Amino acid sequence: MKKFVTAALFALIILGLAVEARPAEIYVADVSPAVIYPNIRFIGDMPQISGLDDERFQEEINNSIRDIYERFELLAVEHNAFQVGFSFEHVPDGSNHFIKIFADITAASESRQVQTVGFDAAGGTFLTIEDFLGPNAVALTEDYIAAYMRRNPGLFNSVFGGLSDSPSFFTREGRVVFLFGQSEIAPARLGVTRVEIDTLMVRNVSFTSDEYITVTDFMVKMIPLREAAEGLGYSLEWSTEDSAVIVTKESFETRLEIGRNSYALPGRPDSIELESAPLLRDGVTYVPISFFDAVLGARHSTDGHRTVTISIYTN
Repeated sequence: MKKFVTAALFALIILGLAVEARPAEIYVADVSPAVIYPNIRFIGDMPQISGLDDERFQEEINNSIRDIYERFELLAVEHNAFQVGFSFEHVPDGSNHFIKIFADITAASESRQVQTVGFDAAGGTFLTIEDFLGPNAVALTEDYIAAYMRRNPGLFNSVFGGLSDSPSFFTREGRVVFLFGQSEIAPARLGVTRVEIDTLMVRNVSFTSDEYITVTDFMVKMIPLREAAEGLGYSLEWSTEDSAVIVTKESFETRLEIGRNSYALPGRPDSIELESAPLLRDGVTYVPISFFDAVLGARHSTDGHRTVTISIYTN
């Protein structure tokens, strides 16, 4: 059975599972560092969370916030800073809460850095970008940001090194908003940079291990083409004349012939070979999972239960 959801629905499912809980409250704690740095002045506020039913989780949140402050303190030492100004902003989104923590580091020059903590107060869990964009969130986001930077070369640095292990983000009105510190991906004059992804534009389609087949000769996962492609927003037509499948979406078109290991790349005169030719079995066309990455520009992953998820940003 086909199972596909937009990233927005993916996030709503998470919100729908939440149970009613006491709202999170924020109070301001002492910003003085645990380690004394005599040559650096620290000013500003540190947020701390109170009011949650799960006090252990509440302490984990507060420890995460303190860890961020400590990392900024060490960064200030590395840059021979003489002052660090801390500030924060609370962004509620349903039962989800995000704390944006800013550090204005003053050394030979000034630099504003940012890090976030996101948590579901009702569910008692920290929030990750996978909660809103699906299991291929990192790869999709990196592809999106790299393409966005290429379209706007004057606003960004020439190279995007990828997301950090803990990307800074928050959600608002169905969008995931990524934050990058000053000079991280854009010229310093632009300060903290925001890049937004509309969750409605992200599609995820999943198949359990009994919904795809594996070609044992090459151990290649073969995915039902129609179910996957339609779940990702494409249309399919069958050509009886030459046993071919035509995959289209707006101006995009590619053609696949059953039994022929040749896959046309849109906009290019040449074609490529993949691990297997398209197969027709019991009236269903199967293609190697790499087809979705190489030809459609999607991303895929397989979890510990051998469930395959293919994701695409449908701009």
